[in-house]
Amino acid sequence: MILAKKVRLIPTPEQEKVLRNHAGAARFAYNYCKRMSDRYYKLFGKSVSQLALQK
Repeated sequence: MILAKKVRLIPTPEQEKVLRNHAGAARFAYNYCKRMSDRYYKLFGKSVSQLALQK
């Protein structure tokens, strides 16, 4: 059985700023890797491995 709990975060304005900053960095990293993966597929016709993306 899988149990889950929902937790509501009520960050301070400073914490909210930090959370938004981290979310922006994660979005940038995801989009960068997606762009590189798409470019590699377009050039070579095969996907990049997850290990290669993590380097």
